[in-house]
Amino acid sequence: MEGNTVLSTGIRTLDVVIGEGGIPNRSLVLVVGDVGYIHRLLVQSIVYHLSGDPSVNTAVKYVLYDYTAEELISIFKEIKMDISTLPEDRWKIIDMYKEEPIPDILEMNPLSVLLSEYMDDCFDENVVGTGRRIVSVIDSLSTFLHQIPEWGVDIDDLYSIFIKEFSHRITKIDGIHFWLMTRGLQEEHIENTIAHFADVVFSLRQKQSGERVANFIQIPKLGTRILREQRAREYPIIVTDNYQVRIDTKERIV
Repeated sequence: MEGNTVLSTGIRTLDVVIGEGGIPNRSLVLVVGDVGYIHRLLVQSIVYHLSGDPSVNTAVKYVLYDYTAEELISIFKEIKMDISTLPEDRWKIIDMYKEEPIPDILEMNPLSVLLSEYMDDCFDENVVGTGRRIVSVIDSLSTFLHQIPEWGVDIDDLYSIFIKEFSHRITKIDGIHFWLMTRGLQEEHIENTIAHFADVVFSLRQKQSGERVANFIQIPKLGTRILREQRAREYPIIVTDNYQVRIDTKERIV
């Protein structure tokens, strides 16, 4: 594999906790968080860093299920990250957000639709073979899973077409691929199954003490590497007034 074997997250303390200097290239990263915005903010911070890092030739593919493309751009601006200033060839938003039921004219398995919209774009001949790395996001996988019954898709299709095939194909593409999930919005065994196929798992949790709510991150999985003590621990996540994310490596919560 040419180039870097790991890609920095842009969050120095997170790179330290990972213990590899960043996320391994060609990783499928499952990011699971409680209801709230912290796990999404973490991913958006990493994606924004990678898309603007001149040392990494990237193309972002951001798949939306929870809100519109316009809302995503607005969210990035609110957290002081203006993606409109980035070259058009480095950002593509695939808007799968639907307020109305999917039109009958599609008459297609929606899993195949996603594979076509997302996978074909990632394998685009203008990207693959040029040294450009894909940074892709599905936001959120939880919403996608909730739509499956509405589409009348058999659960076997979900596992055979989406999880197994998709995870196998996506990790052949240089870059990093994020799947976001909200804890509790799907059955636990589904979350565990997806975690099994992921290369890296970020687990974010909220803990409340009185009126104070704190956020923590743990990295229970990093490829086939033995779980190091530093990743097995939970670390506090600090969000500054200007929405910068950092990991507090001084206080460690077992």
